[in-house]
Amino acid sequence: MLHHANVAMKQLVLDNVAHRVWLGAEEILLTPREFAVLSYLIRYTGRLVTDTELLSVIWGSDDVIGDAALRTVIKRLRRKLGDDPKHPRYITTVWGHGYRFERQIE
Repeated sequence: MLHHANVAMKQLVLDNVAHRVWLGAEEILLTPREFAVLSYLIRYTGRLVTDTELLSVIWGSDDVIGDAALRTVIKRLRRKLGDDPKHPRYITTVWGHGYRFERQIE
């Protein structure tokens, strides 16, 4: 299943079958964990996904890993997608709660 999001004339394409991501014509190389987090956020575009939910679904537990690992993955995703954390286009932080993948305007 492909997920699409158009942003600033560049299309973000996530291919869940091939585990590949493109931003425009450029393929973005993600680790398996980065891909899993991005895929999950995109699946629930526009909805708050809590830290606890992400840790439970992606890591299998929220007790063992902690928030630091999740914050690191989000930071790497933002960097790879060229997303500015102060003015995010893709991943918004909802402080104290979690993250939201923003709906993209075509």
